[in-house]
Amino acid sequence: MATRRTVIEGIVSLMVDHPINPVSDMAFMEDGRFSFEGLPPGPAVLVTHAQGFAPTYSRMTLGAGAREERRVGLLLEGVVSGGVVDSARQGVPAATIHVVYNAGFEGAEMLESFIGGHAFTGDEGRFIVNGIVPDEVFTIYAETEDGRRSGALTLEATPGIPIENVVLRMN
Repeated sequence: MATRRTVIEGIVSLMVDHPINPVSDMAFMEDGRFSFEGLPPGPAVLVTHAQGFAPTYSRMTLGAGAREERRVGLLLEGVVSGGVVDSARQGVPAATIHVVYNAGFEGAEMLESFIGGHAFTGDEGRFIVNGIVPDEVFTIYAETEDGRRSGALTLEATPGIPIENVVLRMN
């Protein structure tokens, strides 16, 4: 699903794990470019997110006084849509839709902390979740404020191909 086109707008977050001066910073892409200045040396994580594309993360080690150029490849996002219903098959409004990636996906916790991993149902119980990382196994379920929870479904998204008409039934 690589197009090799430049993604002109997006958000890039960087977190440097320096023992004395840890840094967390964010930049907006302008014409596909971004930059950070004055970073301390040490292990760092770069998270990129742009509309229509799945979030990505990469680890790197920054050297003291070094300048590093980084190309980031983005995949078309996975999209999941459907509805949450109760035992009478009525739509459940204001339910939280949770997306939890398989424990084997190393970047799951990192992406969750930067981007979030849930959406909400509308008045008729319908939902759409964008930004699913494709080619990774994930579980999706719904939960209401009063503690009711749906059964969980395990799915895997293909870049650019939506998963539609998912039905989550409340227990």
